[in-house]
Amino acid sequence: MAYVITFLQSNALELIFFYFWHRQIGLTPARSLGLTTLANLITHPTIFFGHMAMGLTWLTAILSAELFAWWGEAALHASTTHTWRRWPAWLLTSLLANLASWEIGPRLTWWLWLSPTNS
Repeated sequence: MAYVITFLQSNALELIFFYFWHRQIGLTPARSLGLTTLANLITHPTIFFGHMAMGLTWLTAILSAELFAWWGEAALHASTTHTWRRWPAWLLTSLLANLASWEIGPRLTWWLWLSPTNS
């Protein structure tokens, strides 16, 4: 259950960033949700159950996982929307989305589920 909550929080945080860029290229909210969720269904488990379980040092695992998520999600969004010419914008959007997920996600988990005020 903890993984599902982590995934849903990460997906919701990233959706905020991708949704604004998807609107710029004419995607519907439903397609934006679907595409962002698809990207996360590919990258998130790969990171959690692949990169983090490879026996790498913590720093190497984090760096390789985040690089994979950043570039992988940008490539998936660009390829499925046929907007490769906007590659720099996809890279920036994916970077911001993944940074938000990385920075805000753990704090949100703590605040919603683990803080002493929730006991």
